[in-house]
Amino acid sequence: MHRRLVCYLVAVSIALAGGLFPGKAVAFHSDQQHLIDQTGYSLNKGEWILGAFRFGYAFFDFLQLETYTLPWLLKAPNFTLKSTVWSNDLWAVALRVHFTHVDFEKVNWVDVPARLNIIPLEAAASYRITPDFKVSLALQYNQILTEGEYDEAELKGAVANTNSQAVMTLELRLHRRWALTLRGRMLLAMDTSGNARTIRQVDPYTTVTIYAKSDLNLQNLAFPKVWSVVPGVAYSGSVFAFEFGLGYGNYNVPGVNFVVPDKSIVPEFDLYWRW
Repeated sequence: MHRRLVCYLVAVSIALAGGLFPGKAVAFHSDQQHLIDQTGYSLNKGEWILGAFRFGYAFFDFLQLETYTLPWLLKAPNFTLKSTVWSNDLWAVALRVHFTHVDFEKVNWVDVPARLNIIPLEAAASYRITPDFKVSLALQYNQILTEGEYDEAELKGAVANTNSQAVMTLELRLHRRWALTLRGRMLLAMDTSGNARTIRQVDPYTTVTIYAKSDLNLQNLAFPKVWSVVPGVAYSGSVFAFEFGLGYGNYNVPGVNFVVPDKSIVPEFDLYWRW
């Protein structure tokens, strides 16, 4: 059912992309339009982005505001501020802060009071090696503040602990519509000094567990054992765009950067309109 829904959204989005937003076309890969996730780039002034998983607007050339829509918006209020603080023809440097508040008791995800305030901070830089080839490096610090009653932790689902990660993205433009990507992610460090608590079932596909130091096998999460490598493709039409990748490693929950300790197939998918 979930796979059929995704395929349906892709098909409908492509079919309607040309007529739904007939304004200025800005989505083509160009010297002014770039991939914005885990890179030094952000939206240009006055641009909108609307997709299955995000909604955002750039108030200035150096500042954009975004919110994650699915699955977080109705269950967990959140917002993102990103600013490209410096750029030239070759380099772009951006800072990003995100905030998500999750009250699991109110949304009936768990049977005990449990609340998370998640604050990912990111510094990213992109460098254009050639006109068609770019490399980006993002350093992330994910602060997770917890409140609530404690429960016995079990090693399953995603680990919701404060952590630091590094993300490298390679982008090769084949055409103004198509680009190949390769994204590598590595967990640099994880703080396990907090109390233990189990949080069950964030959504139908992800369970989350917070671990105390004594409950977590640090060797399994030590640098450089937690990583993922995801090759992908990015399509950018006149307004509609999508990104799809499939790789292997430790899955990272988008938006909140929870880490799944067991390695598996890692999907990445996004579709949106940008105008």
